[in-house]
Amino acid sequence: MSDKIFIDTNILVYFYTKTEKAKLNILEKLLSNADLVISTQVLNELSNVLFKKFNCTTEEISKLTQEVSCWCSVYTIEIQTIIHTLSIINKYKISYFDELMITAALESNCKIMYSEDMQHNCLIEKTLHIINPFKVIINKTSDS
Repeated sequence: MSDKIFIDTNILVYFYTKTEKAKLNILEKLLSNADLVISTQVLNELSNVLFKKFNCTTEEISKLTQEVSCWCSVYTIEIQTIIHTLSIINKYKISYFDELMITAALESNCKIMYSEDMQHNCLIEKTLHIINPFKVIINKTSDS
């Protein structure tokens, strides 16, 4: 069984808006057959971005939310997750909402978190690697 991978909101935005074909192609390769996890926070952020920046209707967003929840496990942010976030936030100097997402990934036992806007290759709590999936692919291609 493969490691669980937590997906940041920005990754799902690329996946669903199809505005950047090259990034979408990379994501399709990386995410196929992976054990994916998101949180309720990710679903809320995704809905907000699709509504405000891409003018999606509430019906479209509802359908997409159902679709995402079929191929990703959805971790529910609860009070304990917030308290856990507050206990480690100063350790990594990450914004509260990013740290809340990281805490959800930790509590979901994810080993990898794909994010484009967090520090690439950062190790959190000795268990969670933050990976920018686009840097990994670019580095692999330039090494060839």
